[in-house]
Amino acid sequence: MATSQEAGSLVETLLVLQRYGINMTKLESRPIMGNPWEEMFYVDVEGHKDSEAMKNAVDELVKITKHLKVLGCYPIDNVKPVIPDLADNKE
Repeated sequence: MATSQEAGSLVETLLVLQRYGINMTKLESRPIMGNPWEEMFYVDVEGHKDSEAMKNAVDELVKITKHLKVLGCYPIDNVKPVIPDLADNKE
């Protein structure tokens, strides 16, 4: 997404996520080529694209950003990590 160059524009978009209870897991900025001093933001969030909260958040974000594109959606894997027993690996 790209926000306007006004103070608080990025915060405004992040507050939309908070308002709908959507957890942000990553925020990354990248320069916009050809537009000095402007950046776009890649945001990873936890949520299903078809959930009511996500649909409402995206609808609201479209209205307050200069550009918004959903790059994809991938399933979450809720597998607990396994801690190997190092004592079994002694030779």
